[in-house]
Amino acid sequence: MGILCSFIFMLVPLALVAIQIGCVIHAVVKRKESVWIYALIFAPFVGAVVYIVTQILPTLRHTSLGQIQLPMFQKMKVKELEAKFQECDTVDNRVELAEIYAKFNRDDEALAMIKDCMTGPCKDSPDLIFTFAVVQFQNGNAAEALVQLDKLDAMAAKNKRKDRQLLRARILDSMGKYDEAEEKFKDAFKGFDGEEARYWLADFLMRRRRYDEAIALAELGIAYYKKSESLYKRVEAYWYSALKMVANASRKQRAMKTH
Repeated sequence: MGILCSFIFMLVPLALVAIQIGCVIHAVVKRKESVWIYALIFAPFVGAVVYIVTQILPTLRHTSLGQIQLPMFQKMKVKELEAKFQECDTVDNRVELAEIYAKFNRDDEALAMIKDCMTGPCKDSPDLIFTFAVVQFQNGNAAEALVQLDKLDAMAAKNKRKDRQLLRARILDSMGKYDEAEEKFKDAFKGFDGEEARYWLADFLMRRRRYDEAIALAELGIAYYKKSESLYKRVEAYWYSALKMVANASRKQRAMKTH
């Protein structure tokens, strides 16, 4: 017992030092005010507690696991929804799990999860139909995905209008209907929450060899991201990286074109 207590007493200071170092690294990476660095160094324990409570926890409180772009958190979110589905096999739980599978490119699993629901009593659920359209598109069935979106329009469904416009644009783009696709990309971009629609429009412009337009659009998104709040940055980190890739790729293609 005495040895165990001694071991624990040895671990506690090491854990506190690790937390302290972690807070300092976080403050430097996030470019916090220098007062935080001084507080963490000269008031170790109290400074770390205050920093975690005021600077770290508020940004995590409104962020779901699926929004954190780290493999560990993404796997945790999948396992959380899988356990929820195992406890209760409902259409809502199937849709939610299929959505997260589709988000992480597990397309076959997503399709298997909701395919049977499309002939069941809840087949007219707008959320179910939209998710089925997403999964069909990601499985290479663009025409079937378009049928599902048309079904939602015929129903005058109000669910996820911007997401539906963006998906329709991507479908039309994949089918070579570029004029229609561009119109839908621009419609989706207006008022879209986050940077995903901006990325897909910039990517479309780059692939149409309209490099100056692609760069300008991507740079606007990059600038907006850099001056945004930490929560927005956390949620939109993936699309920020994607916009940088589009901007860089467009510059390279433009340079090759001029030579």
